Amino acid sequence: MNKYAIILAAGYGKRMKTNIPKSGIIFNGKPIINHIVSSCKLCNFDDIYVVVGFQKEYLMNIIQNDVKYVIQEKQEGTAKAVLCCEEVLKNKKGLVVILYGDTPLVDNELIDNLINYHINNNNDFTLTTSVLDNPKHYGRVYIKDGNVKKIIEYKDCNDEQKKIKKINCGLYCINLEILFSGLKFIKNNNVCKEYYFTDLVEILENEFKIGCYDIEDNYKLTGINDIDSLKRLEEEVKKRSNS
Repeated sequence: MNKYAIILAAGYGKRMKTNIPKSGIIFNGKPIINHIVSSCKLCNFDDIYVVVGFQKEYLMNIIQNDVKYVIQEKQEGTAKAVLCCEEVLKNKKGLVVILYGDTPLVDNELIDNLINYHINNNNDFTLTTSVLDNPKHYGRVYIKDGNVKKIIEYKDCNDEQKKIKKINCGLYCINLEILFSGLKFIKNNNVCKEYYFTDLVEILENEFKIGCYDIEDNYKLTGINDIDSLKRLEEEVKKRSNS
């Protein structure tokens, strides 16, 4: 089966208080995006697509690797970012792994395990999930009668939904045949007025098999959102490497 990767790296990263893209911030000695690309290269994808937008030339210059670039001219959310890849993938078959460009610790083992789980369970769409006693600001995965129904971003959760302990970890595997047709139905009816890729779950759940690849520790998928989270994650890496 052919397999492809899409890395979403078009955002501004305003909370980083810098004029360079968040994916270009240095983490543990090299840019965040380079950590992710290196992991993807070890997975033997047929193609790796990096979606760039803000300061795209800067990112393209530091990656300097055998990847393909897709331009997102207007940053309107993750669904629109993935949709930018339709032109380059519309005639291809297989599966695609979608990664966020602010998760430097995602590694090839995790990606390969997700792909294998997706294939072995005959899923159409697989989410990487985890169960936390304190889910904090993660998006919640709503399951009813054993079926994945939707992902609710934290900002859009009501008090009852915030009690859900199963979280979305932000790494996905989906069959190409259903990806782009579903994305076109996503609306921006949310607090941030953005087009969320995660809304694809609710659109597809009636017709396709959606599964959860549960991981015990979502550490490898920790996202960097601001300077404080960058420092905390670097400290955590040092602590774990010394233990």
